[in-house]
Amino acid sequence: MKRRVFTVAVFVLLWATAGCANKTPLVSTPVVPAAVGEVKLSTDDNNNTKVKVEVKYLAPPSALSPPRNAYVVWTWTGSGNPEKQGVLQIGDNRKGEIEFITPAQNFDVIVTAEESADVRYPSSTIAMQTGVSR
Repeated sequence: MKRRVFTVAVFVLLWATAGCANKTPLVSTPVVPAAVGEVKLSTDDNNNTKVKVEVKYLAPPSALSPPRNAYVVWTWTGSGNPEKQGVLQIGDNRKGEIEFITPAQNFDVIVTAEESADVRYPSSTIAMQTGVSR
């Protein structure tokens, strides 16, 4: 009887977590020490990685020293140049999120503070970062 209950409990636990996204915390740097965030990963129908970056307590880029105009999110697989995924918009509540899809399965997510949202390469002003894998 105990083995049956254990087997059912394991099945229920696996079933309950099967649809959950893989979550990894973003690590803030001294540029934005109060910021916290996480990266959530899931898989789409084509086996691509769906990525959702959520942050809170992130200072507006204009409040940085020196002031910046945008936060830009990049992915980097460790080879080649980082790929720009988009601009992370921060609301008055100091929260923001961005979603994108990448074919990569193991990569770094980097949030940089930039002088312009139109940059082609990341600056050295890293606000948050983490490595993820699905």
